[in-house]
Amino acid sequence: MPFNEVSAFYTNIVTSIFLLFYILFYTYFLKNKGKNQHNKELTILQFYKSPNLSTLSILFTVSLFSTFIATSEIIEKISFLNIIISQESEETSILLLKKKVLYNFPFATLLYLVAMRRNFAPNIFIVTLLLILMILITKNPLLEKRNGLGPTYLLLLYLLFHKYLISNQILLSVFLLLFIIFFPISSIFTHSSIYGWGNILSYRTIDIIISHFSQLHFDAWSNLTATLEYVHQYNFTFGNQLLGTFLFFFPRSMWPNKPIPSGVEIGNYLINNHGMWFNNLSNPIVAEAYIDFGIPGIILYSIILSYVVFKLGTYIIQKNNLIIRNAAIYTSISLIFILRGSLMPAFAYICGSLFTIVLIPILITNLTSKITAKAFIFKK
Repeated sequence: MPFNEVSAFYTNIVTSIFLLFYILFYTYFLKNKGKNQHNKELTILQFYKSPNLSTLSILFTVSLFSTFIATSEIIEKISFLNIIISQESEETSILLLKKKVLYNFPFATLLYLVAMRRNFAPNIFIVTLLLILMILITKNPLLEKRNGLGPTYLLLLYLLFHKYLISNQILLSVFLLLFIIFFPISSIFTHSSIYGWGNILSYRTIDIIISHFSQLHFDAWSNLTATLEYVHQYNFTFGNQLLGTFLFFFPRSMWPNKPIPSGVEIGNYLINNHGMWFNNLSNPIVAEAYIDFGIPGIILYSIILSYVVFKLGTYIIQKNNLIIRNAAIYTSISLIFILRGSLMPAFAYICGSLFTIVLIPILITNLTSKITAKAFIFKK
């Protein structure tokens, strides 16, 4: 897409509007956080008041099953030459269930164990090691992209070293180190076949890092410009993309006209009009807001984002429920991929992960508690 000064200027204006309203409303929420607060916990969190061994056993059993499936998939991938990891043959809905739900069970079980360790026997070291081994199998570059690996391992690192992350300056330094060094190197493993991993030895680390920042990993601004041009030519979608995001769980076989991710839509536009060679593009949250509702959407999305970030902050600093606290940290890290887009797949992946990390333990705990209560009444 050729550079255009007018388009670039308008892109910066739209981005500035988003940032301005985000900062204003986030500041407003912070100043008013002490008002109308109460100490009551959410009703849904009450299920974690009575953790039990049955829930842990069920989660651990499903984790073993998911690890077996993941191991089989790894062996299958390794057994075929020149397989490009980014090329998936399965349906998106199947991939979502497998990678973001099934393969998240070991991680969810470990978080449950960490949060409820005081309620179980103190000798849980072996179980913890087994779960970490399962996570290494179910969450690795052969099976996952950075949007799954990043939140998982960053949260694990936080759980291990949170006592040393005592200030915002230290946290910022750690994140800068990870994004400047770790993420560029990780792209070699997540964006190529296993047989290309050896190439990392033939390049200097500094060359790998520098080249990373000149590639399409950072295409958000240019894709926003392309979105503005797309809207100018085809008009707004008036919430159609947002509808597809909220109803991501509907398969296309049931909804033939289901919207495609905005990044793919813009990618197709660039292919047809500007000679782009692929359509799997990111599309930042600002572009998502604009393609649906224009400037009012920009303002609305910025306000919603500021409130979400504010609420996540309140969940992170609370210490009454570690499951929710850890889920809030996981979501905060995943917001990077929400901001980068496209919104539809990023939202679906986060929902799938949170379903396993939060809701499934709640449902199992509630179910086992009811069964135990009925068994007790029956004995009486």
